[in-house]
Amino acid sequence: MENMIDVAPYQVVKTESVLCLLQRAVTSIANSWGKLILVIGVASNGKTQILRKYASDYELPLLSRGLLINRAMQSGLQPEKLIGYLHQSMENLGEVVLLDNIEILFQPDLKLHVLQLLKLLSKERTIIAALPGRIVGGSLVYADASHPEYKVFSQYEIKDLIIFDLNGELK
Repeated sequence: MENMIDVAPYQVVKTESVLCLLQRAVTSIANSWGKLILVIGVASNGKTQILRKYASDYELPLLSRGLLINRAMQSGLQPEKLIGYLHQSMENLGEVVLLDNIEILFQPDLKLHVLQLLKLLSKERTIIAALPGRIVGGSLVYADASHPEYKVFSQYEIKDLIIFDLNGELK
């Protein structure tokens, strides 16, 4: 990616440092074709706290995709129409949107390629998404291998993304 900045991946840093790095990343990719930033980490390691603070500091919308998608599915929306629904729900939200609690997108019955969906959504605006996961051997891993929602995103699939790894481990 032409506008990639050195974000020092795999380094544990304080929340304020992450917020500064996030802002630098958002600025650096503002004119890029795909504007996707992932904040990854295991459960309860501060992803939501960082997104909430960033949203508050910069007056940006923070959406809980899980809640929105749950409501859509309960109201009878079919999985194949979910992409359009997500796209439409972000239409008037501005240039930067933060997404949290997106685990529901990994449900096998939805048959979604979550990373492709996020990349598609990031064509029109910068998306900063919290994703429970970890980096293993250069690939992004969601869930444990025994879990039905287990998914590995290869180095190729994540090569142009900015990833903040809050796990603090390099494998």
